[in-house]
Amino acid sequence: MLIQHIHAENYKTYLRLDLDLGVEEDRPIVLIGGMNGGGKTTLFDAIYGALYGLDIRNERHFRELFNSGVQEIEGKTIVLEITFTGMVVNSVVPYRLKRTYALMKGKPVENVTMKFGSNTFAYGTYTPSRERAAAETAVLRIINANLPSELSNYFLFDAMKTSELVKDERINTLIQENIRQVMGFNKDIQLEKICRSLLDTAKANRLENDQKRQEYNQLQAEKNRLEEEQQALRRNYTTALEYATVHKEQVEALKAGKDRDEVTRDQMAKVTQQIRRIVQAEEAYKQQAEAVAKLIETDIILPRLASILQDETELIENYKASMEEQKKELLTETQIGKVVDQVIEVLTRRGLLSQQVNRDALVNVVRLGQQEAMHVEDPYDFLDYTDMETLKILKNPSAVNPFLSLDQQRDRLQQEVEDLPKLTAKLENLQMGLDGQDYTLIKLYEENERNALELKKALREKEQQIAAVKRQMETYD
Repeated sequence: MLIQHIHAENYKTYLRLDLDLGVEEDRPIVLIGGMNGGGKTTLFDAIYGALYGLDIRNERHFRELFNSGVQEIEGKTIVLEITFTGMVVNSVVPYRLKRTYALMKGKPVENVTMKFGSNTFAYGTYTPSRERAAAETAVLRIINANLPSELSNYFLFDAMKTSELVKDERINTLIQENIRQVMGFNKDIQLEKICRSLLDTAKANRLENDQKRQEYNQLQAEKNRLEEEQQALRRNYTTALEYATVHKEQVEALKAGKDRDEVTRDQMAKVTQQIRRIVQAEEAYKQQAEAVAKLIETDIILPRLASILQDETELIENYKASMEEQKKELLTETQIGKVVDQVIEVLTRRGLLSQQVNRDALVNVVRLGQQEAMHVEDPYDFLDYTDMETLKILKNPSAVNPFLSLDQQRDRLQQEVEDLPKLTAKLENLQMGLDGQDYTLIKLYEENERNALELKKALREKEQQIAAVKRQMETYD
């Protein structure tokens, strides 16, 4: 990678920076000098941020990175743009990579564009996750092919990290692979393979026994096949390590954000449940109040009316009861008939009857006389049996006044309803506190980690298989 130009706007101490870093063949070195605080480290940060992106976590972090000389940042962006060249199949290819960062509704958003030749990759915070992952992977692959982020610590002179970096197996392997590619160290490995192949062929030629030669050739073919599979596994393993190294910091940041989001979402669920409970209680209160209003006549008015008329009702009941008791004392027509028969018999036996007596007429006379004797004018004659039963029910109402419990319920509910705006504001604040990140990368990263472990295990098994074949081939020396 040869960096040609770096452009920055509103980034830290740079309000606007345009720096040409192109060199000539006979003068290939660019020296950056300046006093302490002059912006040398910020320049390297700008180069690093343009290549690998800024991990802006929230609005406060965005404002920390934004140039302090700008008073109002709404609608303005941090811009990092880098132009560099790289070798592709022995041809120099120019690349232009631009990253912009802005605040939208208090949250940082990113847009990335990389152009090279007639090709363009573009993605951003609101790009669908699958499309973004594909474009981001393509851009990272190009950058890492030219200068992996872990090697940038060496080339950007962050020497304090080097001793710790080489302890990481993934980074150590990646550094070795990149240095071999860059410095041409793979040539000795290729030469070693050629020498081993010639040696294996020479051993085969020295064998006089055709059967042994055939067996040896089979072992050699098996070894070659196993070594090709080993190389394929090693390439895949290196790719997995590269992916893990490139995304490690980003995944750790995403995991921390995800943990915070899970706590926040748990709080949101509790507040939402509390709001839902209050709303449901308010709705239940309204329905109960409507039901009470519909039954106010039977449950409130009539019992109250019965209470007012209680004395009058008891007087009517007592009078009616007295009338009924008097009626019970009257003889029935059958009883009157028996008494008349007995009187006629006695009078006849004593000879006191001079002529025949009309029994039925006599019974009717006695009955009418009895009624006239018992006749009393009833002032409540307009009340029949049904009316009297209704008065008894009113005097002893079974309904309970629902206003008492309804009033208690209203007092409890009133305070909770007054708290609803506070709960809604709390829910909105919790919503704003969510990072809102796409956590798909965590799943991809974990799948890659599992794949790397499986590849490492497969490599170890393949090495054991190759060693076993080599031991068999050595018996033919």
